Formats: sequence, structure tokens, C-alpha cells
Amino acid sequence: MAERNKIIIYQVFTRLFGNTNNHCITNGSIEDNGCGKFADFTPKALGEIKKLGTTHIWYTGVIEHATQTDYRRYGIRPDHPAVVKGKAGSPYAIKDYYDVDPDLANDVFKRMKEFENLVKRTHRAGLKVIIDFVPNHVARQYESDAKPDGITDLGATDDSSQAFSAYNNFYYIPSTSLKGQFNMQAGAEEPYYEYPAKATGNNRFDAYPCINDWYETVKLNYGVDYANGGGCHFNPIPDTWMKMKEILLFWNKIDGRVSREVYRHYNEIFEKIGLKTLSTVMPDMERYNKETSSGGQTFFRSTYFPPSEKLLKGSNMDVLAEEIERIIHLKSDKT
Repeated sequence: MAERNKIIIYQVFTRLFGNTNNHCITNGSIEDNGCGKFADFTPKALGEIKKLGTTHIWYTGVIEHATQTDYRRYGIRPDHPAVVKGKAGSPYAIKDYYDVDPDLANDVFKRMKEFENLVKRTHRAGLKVIIDFVPNHVARQYESDAKPDGITDLGATDDSSQAFSAYNNFYYIPSTSLKGQFNMQAGAEEPYYEYPAKATGNNRFDAYPCINDWYETVKLNYGVDYANGGGCHFNPIPDTWMKMKEILLFWNKIDGRVSREVYRHYNEIFEKIGLKTLSTVMPDMERYNKETSSGGQTFFRSTYFPPSEKLLKGSNMDVLAEEIERIIHLKSDKT
């Protein structure tokens, strides 16, 4: 029984799997050295991985990270080369927590859909999916261009005049610009400029990180004042915790086919930390995201109008409404 339940994880650096380029040019571009794609994990390839006895596949380097490849034509802001390690960049220097690496897509505009299709293929092969979550730090120029409506970027509301504040997402070196002990220009027209400087992901709390530091990253602030004895400031809950919760919920959307066992485990965790939850489960259904116009193009639905009865079917929106009505005493359980 123990062997039957044994977890065996197959870790793969996603950009290397399926890359048929047989030569490597030092400091070469993606055109020079190639790159594996989500699509390279075909049903056959996944089936062979499953035959190894694998239960889970860990796709490393999925979330969008800093890179020297120019994707501006796809609406992706470029990174300064001085704060990117290598042409491809580090998969642990996340620049957008709500997007996937465009290097891994055949069609960059459809990169998220290609990843979602990979997840579906993996599940059909009988494997579970693992991707990286990097809670310690983000890329030096973190900025999400794919975040959902209502989401505020990490650092967007920080008071950078304070070295530490539980309300800040980053740690700062006030009144001091970054003076990295590495090439701050790296072939760009202008050197990289950051004011005030931010602490690095490897706990360098000054403005002078060197080549051996994680200089391409900035450390996230969860309410621990490292520079002043490590005092903890957890009440009220620091803003970074709330932003990370939003990110984790984004990547853990559950559709109606998932076992109720998953919901049970989630609810047990919520109860342990004193959170109340609604009992209604709403599946993630793409049909609520967009409709088709008479010309055949898709457009996003206005939330001012209620969905049709056809679209309501199976959504549990009516069940959710009734639960909320009971909570606010608009309807009793007896009606």
C-alpha cells in the first residue's frame, strides 16, 4: 500500500525539454540557442514519463521572469540587461506573477492558453502538475502587465522613504541610489538607475550588491525588520501576505471536475487559521469571460447585465446568491 501511494516527482527545466538545438553559443540569444516549448510535452512524451512510475511532473521556469529577449511587440515591458543574469534570465527572478514565460510559447499572444493546454495534457496522462512559487524575492524591475483587474503591483504603494514598514512590499536603502559592484550598463544606452536602492533577495541590505549577490532580485517584505534585530510586525497582516494570497489563489483555480476531497482539505486549513468560508463552490468556467459578437469576434461581457439561463446552468451562481442572502438575513433557511 505504501509503495502504491509513493510520490515520485519528475522535475524538468521546461525550456530545455524538447530543444533540438545541438550547439550552444555562449551568451547567445534565443534564436542562437533555441528553446523548448510547452507544446513539446506531447501526449506520447508525457506517457513515457508516466511509465517511469512518475506521479507528478514539476515544470520549472513557467512563470514569467526577467529576460534580455525583447518582447515589446507583444506588449511585454523590456528589462534592463544589467539586472538580468544571462540572456534568458533566471527563472527565479519573477517579473510578472500573473503570466507565463513567453519563451515557452509557440504563439506568444496565446502563451497562457498554451500553458493551460499543457496542464490538461498532463492530467490526461495521469500526472499531477507542480510549478514554482518564489515567495522570497522578485525581479528588480517587477511589474505585471497581465494582472487581473483590481490587483495592485508589488511595490506600487510603498513608502520608499522608509527602510522598513510592514505596509511596504520591499526593503529600501533611503536617500541612496543603487551602486552595484557589477556592470550597471551591460550594453544598454543608459546605465541602470534605481532610487532609492532596494535590498537584494539574498539579504543584502545596502546599495552595493556585487556580482556574487542575487543582484537581479529584490527581497519581499513579510513584516520582518531584518535590519533592526529581526523584529516581527504581523498585526495588522502585512500587505505582502495579502498580495501573495491573491497570487496563490490565481494559480490554484479549481474547476467543477476536481474532487470534493480538495475542497475539504482547503476548508480544514481555513478553519485552523480562523477563516470563515462560503459553502458554495463555483467552478471556473471560461464561458463567463467572453461572448461572440455578430461579426465573429470575441469581446468581454459587461458585468452590468445578468447572464442568460443557458449560461447559468452548472455555474452555481444562483446557489451562491441564495447563500449570501441567508447570511445577510434576506432569506431564511426555512424558505
